[in-house]
Amino acid sequence: MEVPPKDQVIDKRLSKDILKEILNECYDSQTVRDKFSRKINGIIGALNNKDLIDFDDFFKHFKMRFLGEDILKDVIQHPDFEAFVTNKTKELIAKKSKK
Repeated sequence: MEVPPKDQVIDKRLSKDILKEILNECYDSQTVRDKFSRKINGIIGALNNKDLIDFDDFFKHFKMRFLGEDILKDVIQHPDFEAFVTNKTKELIAKKSKK
């Protein structure tokens, strides 16, 4: 799996804003968007509990975990998905390094 250089995806939005936009564009129903938002946050929470502090390792684990979720295929195929994963990875690593 190819990992982009962490500064390659230049998107100044917070990951939560990117995700909200992705979900709004992929799903018409607020109920469905809420369901997938909870699912995605659960995946992120599980990954965040792992001892991953290297950008490349975290990015690979993050993306592989999503690729294993068929129900999230619309999210994964969205053009902003890479920016979401990159920004979320950066945010989580920054938060971990402050501890």
